[in-house]
Amino acid sequence: MSTEAEMAGLASAGALESKGETRDPSPHCRNCGGPIGDKYCTRCGQLNETYHRPLLTLVVEAVSDAFSLDGRLARTLPALVFRPGRATRAYLDGHRARYVPPFRLYVLSSLVFFAILFWVIDRNTPDEFRFDPATAEVAAAEVSVGQATSSAGDLLNPDGTVNREAVYALVFGDEAELDLRDQDSASRLVDQIINAYENQTLLQMILESWAPRLALLLFPVFALFLTLAYAWVRRFYIYDHVITALHFQTFMYLMSASQLALGGLIGGWAAMVFALTPPIYLYRLLRVTYDTGRILAVLRTFVLIIASFMALVALVAALLVIGVAQV
Repeated sequence: MSTEAEMAGLASAGALESKGETRDPSPHCRNCGGPIGDKYCTRCGQLNETYHRPLLTLVVEAVSDAFSLDGRLARTLPALVFRPGRATRAYLDGHRARYVPPFRLYVLSSLVFFAILFWVIDRNTPDEFRFDPATAEVAAAEVSVGQATSSAGDLLNPDGTVNREAVYALVFGDEAELDLRDQDSASRLVDQIINAYENQTLLQMILESWAPRLALLLFPVFALFLTLAYAWVRRFYIYDHVITALHFQTFMYLMSASQLALGGLIGGWAAMVFALTPPIYLYRLLRVTYDTGRILAVLRTFVLIIASFMALVALVAALLVIGVAQV
């Protein structure tokens, strides 16, 4: 019953649309008693739908409509990927029915990107970087910090855990006393990093949980950068910058997901494509969406790419800090 109630709530908000054979046979609206039009109540607008159907059917309809897996997707993706700015400009000009809503497409592309990213990371992480006390093997690589030199074998115990005393001696020097280190913020940071190494599974779960959340900050930050870049152009509004930012971030997710998925096939070309494509795409996006001149488009592209890279670095650093702190 609760599932049917939830699905009914989605439908009342327009999340589900049905075929004729699933309409409620009642001639009057069950919400307000008003007359029923073709599909909706003419008084309150409720969808004339019956939900006494198999649960699987309801779920499939909800997912299908939520992601707009219909003709709009086939029109939106080619224009978005191969003709920068065309879908954006058309959407801003009011031609919205033919395109997938920007935020919905942004969420879908981010889900695809992070699913592929975590799969690639898990698949390609070398065994020597995985902590497993039962099979831990210590390499004899030399590690140097300042004047202190130690082997990796001195830093790890036979079971694969970290030899904290050896790490303290390497980082702080043999003359430092352990009692003083325990009160020092630097030593607490070292302890936290060691805990993260010894709890890699938990660290990975935390990073996978927080990465999509922090990534949501990228598009409002980029929209803010666009707002500042066109602050003196009065014919553009914040709404225009938000839609443009959503389309640009969607393209970045799709391109990055493709690079991760095809990285093994295209090899070193992947890095070059990843480096050159974003500025070229952004340049065309600004030219078409904002009707920006060539010189100003180049300057704005350069500034926006640098600012976006700095924001990305800050978010990655924040992600690592959160991961290490929560282990």
